[in-house]
Amino acid sequence: NNPLSIGITNEAAYRKACNHVYHAATGETWFGSYDSFQNDSSFNDSLPADTPTGRPPNAQLGDLYSLLQLAPKGIWDERISQRVWQKFAINCAINGLTVVYQCKNGELLDQQEKQHHLQKICHEIDQILIAAAHPPETPLYDKAVLIARQTAQNYSSMLQDFKNQKSLEIDYLNGYLCKLADQHNVHCEENRTLTQRLKNLTA
Repeated sequence: NNPLSIGITNEAAYRKACNHVYHAATGETWFGSYDSFQNDSSFNDSLPADTPTGRPPNAQLGDLYSLLQLAPKGIWDERISQRVWQKFAINCAINGLTVVYQCKNGELLDQQEKQHHLQKICHEIDQILIAAAHPPETPLYDKAVLIARQTAQNYSSMLQDFKNQKSLEIDYLNGYLCKLADQHNVHCEENRTLTQRLKNLTA
């Protein structure tokens, strides 16, 4: 009967060498109950009023929270599902393009062509998530630009996988997004083209 938690972070790091991990950017780490992610509010109904930053009531989760305080900022969030969808959207917007342009996150903003491509991808993702009842709190492009700046010196996980000749997570990001678009009859040409382009690069 141990509780299951979900955690996500926007800390940024990449491996420079076998024994060298470079911490490229400091961010935040959020975690919440799996029950809340499954649209079950019973777990979070018992949380104190300050749940976004409060200590989870369960002793075992409290231990997890204590460990996360070793990070610069660990936050308990009863709306963890929103954080997961936001993280998913950001990864769809940034990761694939860093492979296409073979660049760090921040370098997506150094040329008008890259910025315009990012903007088109983000606009399409916004429309898909709205149709799927997961609307972003702010336009995704604005958030993606902010994250790209904050993690400017970081190489995305997908680009690291590509450089190391590992399989890419594209089917779980933009590929999944395309399936979501098909389910809701939403235009998805930009993300579909990006998905196929990445698959061609690794064929």
